[in-house]
Amino acid sequence: MENIKKIDILNDSVEANLYEKTSAYIQSMRETTAPIKIKIQDKYNSLVRCFLMFTSYEKDFYEKDDDGSFTLDIFYRKDFDEDDILQAILSLGSAVTVISPPEFRLKVIESIKQSFTR
Repeated sequence: MENIKKIDILNDSVEANLYEKTSAYIQSMRETTAPIKIKIQDKYNSLVRCFLMFTSYEKDFYEKDDDGSFTLDIFYRKDFDEDDILQAILSLGSAVTVISPPEFRLKVIESIKQSFTR
């Protein structure tokens, strides 16, 4: 709190149709950006950690696959959220595999390779 220098309270109220606008934005995000699809092995408490990390994102969760893993689609704003999601996925280690999109999968692979060359 010591870093906060000033707070202004505005007289403007929240628009009455804010929920509709938010819902429309989320729907357009789902239609224009492919979700990040990850496969999660439930080891090292990774399933719980994964849901905690991605709480603020719109997501679809799929039941257990035949191999005992779970699949999660994470809908995100490519220009804003990609780096945060990348760091979260890397922190889950071998418990998570990125399935798609291919360009995001390559970013994960490159980040792992770079960590070995440091």
